[in-house]
Amino acid sequence: MARWWEGLKGKTQAKKDSSDDYWTDELVVGRYVRRVNEIVDEAGEIGKLLEGLPVRIGPRGSERETKGAIGAALLAFAGAGQEGMDEELMKHIAPEVGRTILAGFCGYKLAEEALALLSLVVVKIACLRRIYEESGNSAKLQWLTGLQDLMNEAGPMFEQTLVEMAPFRTLDAGQIIESLGQRIIAAREQVDK
Repeated sequence: MARWWEGLKGKTQAKKDSSDDYWTDELVVGRYVRRVNEIVDEAGEIGKLLEGLPVRIGPRGSERETKGAIGAALLAFAGAGQEGMDEELMKHIAPEVGRTILAGFCGYKLAEEALALLSLVVVKIACLRRIYEESGNSAKLQWLTGLQDLMNEAGPMFEQTLVEMAPFRTLDAGQIIESLGQRIIAAREQVDK
């Protein structure tokens, strides 16, 4: 593996010239942004698969709607408390969680990847901004400002996705069911207060 990586790295470095550093930074930003766009598209597809799950119940939970068979099962058993919930909950929603576990896991990991890419874009923007300010390139500075605005808008969206998708950070169905059940119980307790 290391030999393969070094060979690949050597090929890409051989094509790069030191005078290309200015363009390389811009091209890298473009690749990062393109990948974030791909993640947004993938997330939309994954969201359709997860539509019936109560993943939209955040820490406050009560203001969100729980849909689908799995949500109804969780709500039905949430009043029983943790002890009464385990067996019945598992029986009713385990098949649904099993069906969506991979989509949920992928959605969570894609949100993590998007946040990492957004961080990298912000660093590249800072580097490029300095270059463009020194050269007086107002068109490029305007482009960077627009890009920065997009990153500022996308960041909170992906952070919220991580919070909402937290039960799916694992592939353990039992942990996912327990986490979803705890969210429902917490949401019910908030409503009762």
